[in-house]
Amino acid sequence: GYLDPNGLEQLRKRVQNDKPALVFVALDAAQARQLRSAIGNDVALYGTSQLNPLTRPDWAGAEPMPELNGAQLLDIPWQLQPDHPAVMIYPHPVGAADQKHSADLERLYALGIDAYRVAREIAEGHSDFEIDGVTGRLTVSFGAGAARFERFEQPAIYQDGTVVPLMPAGAAP
Repeated sequence: GYLDPNGLEQLRKRVQNDKPALVFVALDAAQARQLRSAIGNDVALYGTSQLNPLTRPDWAGAEPMPELNGAQLLDIPWQLQPDHPAVMIYPHPVGAADQKHSADLERLYALGIDAYRVAREIAEGHSDFEIDGVTGRLTVSFGAGAARFERFEQPAIYQDGTVVPLMPAGAAP
């Protein structure tokens, strides 16, 4: 979708006047490109995994998005690190060679993998455990006190128009 030009102009003026340290966006990459062209590169841009519209293999033939250079986001190892030990052991959905993968469906597939792994731990009677999952490092605790589930995703940044992980594969967050 396209962002309203009047809204972008209002935001540009506000950013110029307020000089925020950063802007956090819940936009996809196309919308973030529009935003970046309106507000410039002087303010740091942070966003959700929606800033990463492609799977790792699809970036190879994709047009770079240099407007987003420096934008930081969180995404899952499944999307960012094909060489991550937890990612390498699971098959990836296969499509036609000329077909792009859906990044959102890939994320859903990865969520299913980790959901199965969490369910298996619970079925084995574990109430406190950690998993180095394909969606991030998972910490689960529900034995004593309030139940807690935490997921630490992979930080990434746009460099040379593509999304790259900020930490090496297998590194703890």
